[in-house]
Parts: sequence; structure tokens; C-alpha cells
Amino acid sequence: MRSEPRGKSTAREFAYRNYVDGELDMDIQMNYLIEFSWEIVDEDLYVRMTGDNFPISMVKDTVGLQAKMDITRKLKEPVNSIPEAEIPPKELLPGIIEEVNAELLNRCGVKITDARFAEFDVSERDKMVIHRFEKMKEKTELYSAIAKAEIPAAAAGIIQNSFLAAKPEEKVLWICKCGNVNRTSFCPECGAPKSFENWICTCGTKNKGKFCTECGKKLVEY
Repeated sequence: MRSEPRGKSTAREFAYRNYVDGELDMDIQMNYLIEFSWEIVDEDLYVRMTGDNFPISMVKDTVGLQAKMDITRKLKEPVNSIPEAEIPPKELLPGIIEEVNAELLNRCGVKITDARFAEFDVSERDKMVIHRFEKMKEKTELYSAIAKAEIPAAAAGIIQNSFLAAKPEEKVLWICKCGNVNRTSFCPECGAPKSFENWICTCGTKNKGKFCTECGKKLVEY
């Protein structure tokens, strides 16, 4: 019997989670990429079912779809902020691997040995929708406070100044040449230094120039 082959691959899919914030109620799309390692544990079954060709496309589909079902089923609670929705659900991986292996072992004698979420992020389109809603909500609250004040003109200056002072400048994300999205000075994936040739505005739009093509914000290189 020849030695058991082993390898690595990836599975990309997406799942949905509910976002609720006042008048905004929507399903946000969460994109993810799972990196996993595999090995053959039953070579006779493997050869019989696959003809000695590793069925990588089938395994990728199985891993990606199982993750989609588990994410959707277990992350039921609605969120009201993007950062909360972006947390990689590492606690889901052991269950996903266990359920995937139950199917793969019976079908073709292959099992997943380990896996991790390499990417887990909300879609750029949904980020933009939520960002615009939050900006509109902030303006509505500000104007409402001004309108209720005894001296609206004076209140406007005080409220606006305190509002802007309390809100620090958001840092834009820079995109490394290797494709990794970062906030740090060096890319944790390949070690390249920070570069703003490609960057993501706080409104969620990907850009190459000095100004955001969607909201007009100027790139501030931190």
C-alpha cells in the first residue's frame, strides 16, 4: 500500500446574519475562506470511490456548505454593529470538521485534519449600506437635539463641536500586494510594509487614488 497522501486546500462561501438597528433590519452577507488540511484514512474505499483521483472539488463544496449551515444555524442572534459581525467564529470549526468528516469518511475514506477561517468579513456592499444608515441616524439625532434646545443656534455650535471632538478619526484599511487587508504597519501575512496604493475607505469602498470615489473622503495616511 502506498503512503497516505496529504494536502491543503481552501473553501470559499458566504452565509447571512441578521442586522437590526432601529429602522434598519437586513440580512448581511458574511464572506469567508476556510483553509484546511486533509488526508486519506481508508485507501481501499478511497480508490474504489474516486478511482485514485483526489476529489478536491467535492471536499471543498462539502466544507464550504457545512460551514454555511453551521454559521447560519448557530449565529442566530441579530447584531447591530459591523465589528461584532466580523469576529471569526473559531468555536464553530470543531463542529464543522466533525460533521464534514462523518460524510467524507463514509463516501470516500478522506478526512479533514485541521481547519481555520483565513477570512471572515461582511460584504463591502452591506458595509456601505450600514455606514450610510449610521451617518443618517447621527445627523437625525443631532438635528433633533438642536431643534429641542431653547436657543437652537447656540446649541448647534456646542453639540456639533462636542460631537466631532468625541468621535476620533477612523483609520482606513490598506490592502497589501498579497491581498491581505490590514490596519497594522506591516502585513501579518507576508511582512510587507504599509502602503496605500490600494486602500479601503471607512465607508467600505476600495480605492486607489487620494480621494474615495464613493463619499469623497481624502486619504489620510496614518
